Amino acid sequence: MPSMTYCMFENTTLEMDQILNTLEEALERGQDLKLSRDEQYAYDRLVFQCKRFLRFQDLKTEEVDLSDSCYGYIDADDLV
Repeated sequence: MPSMTYCMFENTTLEMDQILNTLEEALERGQDLKLSRDEQYAYDRLVFQCKRFLRFQDLKTEEVDLSDSCYGYIDADDLV
């Protein structure tokens, strides 16, 4: 079920944390994720969506005045 607009980013980040933790654990153990065909499709679609999201962020960042930094806005690169 989709999240309500007032909490969609919060809910999505919680889910993404779960995904990233699973990927990191598998990598640390040297294991491949054994995904079903549907899960592999969803994984590939998620990668595509992440790339689209980052392109949107790049476009959005170009439009933002640099003076916005005084308001505490952060760039996605600062989170890595």
